[in-house]
Order: sequence, then structure tokens, then C-alpha cells
Amino acid sequence: MSYGTMRVQARGATRFLDIRRLRMRPSWPCFATLLAIAAIAVASSLATAKDKVAYWDNPADLDLGRVILNYVAQKVVDETNGNGSANSWDVSCGPGLSRITTLGGTGNHIATVTFRTTSTGLLSSSGTLYGTGSGGAGVDTSTDLTFTVGGTVVTPRLVTADPITLGRFMSSQAVGGSTILSTASGDDNNATRIQVNGTAFNANSVTSTYNLAAATYAPGSVSGTLHLPVTTLENGGAGLTGEGNYADVVVAYSGASLTKRSFTDPQTADLGNVLLGADKKVDRLMTFSTSGTHDTTTDVTFINSLLTDPHGVTLSPDASIFDGSNDVGSRTLGGTFRATTYGQVTSGLALTSTGENLNGEGTYAVHFNYTANVGLATAGIGGFVDANKLTGEVSAHHDFASLPVSSKTQSSQGGGVLGTEAVLIDGSLASNATIVEQWRTRTIAEKAISGGGLISDILDLSGLPKYGDGSTDAFVIQMSYDPGQLSGIWGLTESDAVAQKRLYLAYLSPGADGIPNTSDDLWTPAVSGNIGGTPNFIGDHAYDPAYFELGNYGVDTANHVVWAVVNHNSSLAAVPEPTVLSLLAVALLGAAMIFVRRR
Repeated sequence: MSYGTMRVQARGATRFLDIRRLRMRPSWPCFATLLAIAAIAVASSLATAKDKVAYWDNPADLDLGRVILNYVAQKVVDETNGNGSANSWDVSCGPGLSRITTLGGTGNHIATVTFRTTSTGLLSSSGTLYGTGSGGAGVDTSTDLTFTVGGTVVTPRLVTADPITLGRFMSSQAVGGSTILSTASGDDNNATRIQVNGTAFNANSVTSTYNLAAATYAPGSVSGTLHLPVTTLENGGAGLTGEGNYADVVVAYSGASLTKRSFTDPQTADLGNVLLGADKKVDRLMTFSTSGTHDTTTDVTFINSLLTDPHGVTLSPDASIFDGSNDVGSRTLGGTFRATTYGQVTSGLALTSTGENLNGEGTYAVHFNYTANVGLATAGIGGFVDANKLTGEVSAHHDFASLPVSSKTQSSQGGGVLGTEAVLIDGSLASNATIVEQWRTRTIAEKAISGGGLISDILDLSGLPKYGDGSTDAFVIQMSYDPGQLSGIWGLTESDAVAQKRLYLAYLSPGADGIPNTSDDLWTPAVSGNIGGTPNFIGDHAYDPAYFELGNYGVDTANHVVWAVVNHNSSLAAVPEPTVLSLLAVALLGAAMIFVRRR
């Protein structure tokens, strides 16, 4: 207020009086009047000031900075022109804030507003302080105090990691894995800044890769967890008020450490003694086994296809899966076995699989082996036994000329075995047949002239289908002989025997009584047992298909074989002269005849 003026504050206005323009009269009544007017103006001003909030000296904004959600803050304001009367306060808060308390006072009427952040993100909120003093006529809302609060409200950031799946692996192999660490807590204005695995996370777009080092594990289920510490990057690492500590990021890993599944091969199938050139039908169910669970042992699926080996043996298809739920499998060994050379055949088929194709796993195989004796009749010290019976299937119209059927003898321990071979070399059968060739060695009597003087081992041929008259389809059989036996027993050379027509293929005729194994049994030319046809000695000639006529027979001294076109099942041998066989003499010598009968 300048000299010569006086400010008078009344409700809602201020007036200035120029006392210099008042005429001063030395009149006490006038002076008293002026003093009264001034007093009224001052009293009016004092009475109005206590209800106004126009004179706050701290209306500045409040910047909270980065704070945690539900952070509690205060705003303090005061009234410098208070009149000492008690006041109370009413406060409203804008978005992102909620008021907790408002405290008022006397004197300068300091007000403390306590509030809490209520949502994350950039905070730009305002609050209004209303004075509601006890005196005066109320609040002049045009002078209510509005204050603003700013800052960034965040929540503790969460970082997660997907589990590491090691999968199934061989226990011999070192394996590792990786996972992606990520956050979905929000951007930098909504979640705290933290560090995990050396990476600062301050936005949803931030990720980090954690690598689990390669290691080996004992066989079985593998599982575990790793803990990655979390540190705050807020406030230089000191953290925000109320931020607290973070739980570790847990990385789980799991897998299965496996050993290679093993299989026990099925027992080898014995197909027995098979005629060379003939077929052997095979039908053997073969069982194999394994062990191990799915969690400790590899899973194996064998191929589901028909397998065939070079001999015509097959292995049935089957989708065999071994994963611990079953430990036994089977396949059928089938097909038709046929060999092209004499001897012991050991062969088989293998089921193969690559399993799970795991590193270090390798491959799998189950072997379905079989064995067969092809065409060999082996005799020991006691001679041939029934186990040396050789069989083979021939189909209808099987052409012996293109695919001969044969067998031969051999000795494992001596015993007088001559190593004779018998071959069906021409002809065919009208129907399917199972041919049987049973060999035996000569008895002592049969080695002498009086007992037949046989110069080959003895073949009992059977199984060729017969017609109603007892005959079979015509075929040519050829048997070898031992020239040494010819000279030793008969004192003949091959050329002498041929010239005298004494060297030929013979069969054991049941004699006049027609009963096999009786005293009148007789070794006689095989063609004489034919039903039909006329015996015709061709001479010393190797067999030729031109000779294929029932009754023809001959000798091939170059190859030491005799041959004949016949149509009957018989016991056969090479013989230089027909002789009655005395069974009584044989019995006395202790060597019984077996399988000698006409079929």
C-alpha cells in the first residue's frame, strides 16, 4: 500500500481509499468518523480470510518418479493467511490415485493428503483440495486448490522359462537343451526393470536364451530344475520402495536316458532231411523275446513286410512294436524251401529296424534261422536210421528232366557205406506228391553173391502217387554203383558185366508169394516190376530223353551208373545178377531188412 492510500479488503473485492483527497479538518468528530470507516473495512477483511483457500504457498506438482503399484505418497499444503481457527479438508483424486486420509490443522492450516497409486503406467493425475472451515459462509470454489501428481507406476516384472525337453536319448550320449526366457508383464512404463541370465528385461519384446550344458545321465527318467537368480535394475540396483525380492526363474528339464533294447533270437528251426531238387513246405511259428521299459529302454518297431530268402523261405509280416508294453513277439517261418546243392544248409531271415534313430543307438535285428540237410543220408557205425529218411514235395507236372530230384549216402564213421546216389532224371507226375527216399546199407548176406552181391547202397523209394492198378506215372531213376564192389564180389570188369547183360538197376521183388521180406524175395531188373511196357536193354549208354519209354534200361560205365524207365515204388539197388535172398540167413547174421516191399 502506497503512502496516502489504504487497502480495504471486503468479501469479494478490494478497495483503495485516497486519504489525501479527503479534506482534513481539525475536527475530532470527522477524524473519529474516518477511524470508524477504516475499522469496519479491516474487520470485514479479517472475517472473510478464514474461509478462503486462495493463499496456499505450496501448490507445486508432485513427481513420484518410478514407484510400485499401491505405493503410498503424501502431498502437504498449507494456508499462510489462516486465522487460527480449526479447519477440515475435503480432497478428490483423479485416475490412478485413491485417497487414504486427509489431515487438517489450525494456524496456517497445514493439510497432509495421503494417497495410493491404483494402476500401472504413466501417472498424470490431479487432486482438488476443498477447504471446509468452521467459520464463515462456506467455500469459494473458484479459489479451490488443484494439485497434480506425476510419475511411472510399475509392478514387479515376471520372467518365465519354457521347460527344456531333452527327449529320449541314449545313456552313452551327452545331451543338452535350451529354453527361451520371456516376459509378459508389460513395457517399461508398466513393469519393473530386472536382470535374468545376464539380460535386462524392460519390455515384453525382450527374450533371452538359456542353454543347459550337455551331460550324461543314468538310464531311466530324467528330471530336474535349475534356478536363475533375478536382480532389480531399478534405482541403480537399490530397487524401488516396496519392490521386494524376486523369486528365481525356475527352468525345468526332463527326458529319458535309454539303453539299447536287446532281443533273444528264436530257436533255430530244423527243416529236417530234404531231397535235393524237391520242395519242403515250411510252417513254423517262431517266438522271440525282449525286456525293458519304455522309460529305460529304446522302442523298436520292426518292418511290416513279407521277407523271402534265396531258398524260398518267407517270414510273415507283422507290425511288431516293442515299447515296454509287451516283451514277446512271433513271426511265422513259411514259404517253400528248395536247395540246389547237397549239404547242410544254415540260413535264415532277419527282422531289422533302426529303432528310434537316436544318436548312438545303432540298428536292431532278430534272426529267424533254420537248418536243413539237403540230399545226404548219413550212416554211422550202426548204419542208417529213420532220421535219415529224406522227403520232398513235387508239384503236379514237375519236370524231373529240368529239375532232378536226388539224394545220396555218406558215412560219418565207416560202416560199409558206398556213397550211392539216386536221381530222378526224367518224367513227371500228374498230381502233387511227397517223395520219400529211405536208405540203408547192405547186410552181410547182401554183400555176398548168395545174398544178392549188391554193388550199391539200397534205396527204398516211395510216395509216388499210384493209379488203381498199382502203377505210377513213368519216370527215369538213375543209381550209381561202386566198380570196386563189382570186381571184388563178382570178379568182373564193367565191360564184361555189360557184355553179359548182368549190370543193371534191380528192384527187390516179393517173389512168387507176393509178400515182401520172405525167403523167395528176389533182386531182379527194375523194369520187370513195371505194370505194362516191355523190358529193353539199351546197353552201355548214358540216359538220353530219346530213351524215355517204359521198360527201357541201361548202364553208363563212363559215369558208373545204371538207369531204368519204371512206373512203381520199390526198393532199388545196382546188381549184376538176379539172386534169391535168404531172409533166414540174414536173420542169423543179425541184420534185419527194413522197408523192402513193393508199393
